[in-house]
Amino acid sequence: MRFKFYVVALIACITLGCKSYLGQADKFDQASSSTTDGGAGGSGGTGTFTVGGTLSGLSGTLVLQNNGGDNLTLTSNGNFTFATALPNGENYDVTVLTNPVGQVCHVRDNQGTIAGANVTNIVVHCASDSGWTQDAYLKASNIEANDQFGYSVAISGSTIVVGAPQEDSNATTIENGDGLASGMNGANNSGAVYVFKRDASGNWIQDAYLKASNAEANDEFGRAVAISGSTIVVGAYKEDSNQTTITNDDNSASGVNGANESGAVYVFKRDANGNWTQDAYLKASNAEAGDTFGHAVAISGSTIVVGAPQEDSNATTIENGD
Repeated sequence: MRFKFYVVALIACITLGCKSYLGQADKFDQASSSTTDGGAGGSGGTGTFTVGGTLSGLSGTLVLQNNGGDNLTLTSNGNFTFATALPNGENYDVTVLTNPVGQVCHVRDNQGTIAGANVTNIVVHCASDSGWTQDAYLKASNIEANDQFGYSVAISGSTIVVGAPQEDSNATTIENGDGLASGMNGANNSGAVYVFKRDASGNWIQDAYLKASNAEANDEFGRAVAISGSTIVVGAYKEDSNQTTITNDDNSASGVNGANESGAVYVFKRDANGNWTQDAYLKASNAEAGDTFGHAVAISGSTIVVGAPQEDSNATTIENGD
């Protein structure tokens, strides 16, 4: 994937397939391809396929969402299909956007990759809301004192992301095996992020252990996390690189330090096999020491927003140019 970005101040927008800019911010645009939908279910040779399943137990109005942006409103039980067809090889992630009044709806088999056929096996069931109960207790597989596991958290569908900004491993690679994480400490407060998913039995398991590809001591990777569908965004607000461009090469980031605590943001994507990879390394175009870019992050569909609360510009206007 190819990113391009612009800078002005406090926050950064990263947009896939469009060019928009948000007040006093760095904006990042990712080029994307489009597929023309010539009909439902991949008919007519378009190579697109529908996503759907069955709904039961509903007694009101339910809104489902696919991939963080395609909404479907349902008012009756039975089969359902999202209006937007997806190309072969595209990931899908169906979640509950709005529950019915007095009910809670759960989605099963909600994530996967289009594999040359319509998806019809998503199961949604709604039941009376009897109040909140503790469903699980999560711990890191390499937990140690002062890691600050749980400092930041985010959730999308059946995937939970947990930041531990003071984890001390010197690992610079991702562990995609269940329950795996580095036990080798050599970079104090470099930080780590843990990804948990719910299995077919409804149990939560540690699915991945994320580290920055240029992890160093005191970067505090994981101070901020966000997730939308199959994309995770992680802030490392004390990262020290003086780079002022975006790196779109997988698992690549600057190792040249020249701007202490300028900050960086890392984008991770889930591939067709369910494994997570570092997809992009984001830096502000006006990165300077002490800016703490990445102190806050958010994502919605194809748009990422990044806070840099100690950026020093006195500008009072928006920059919309790339």
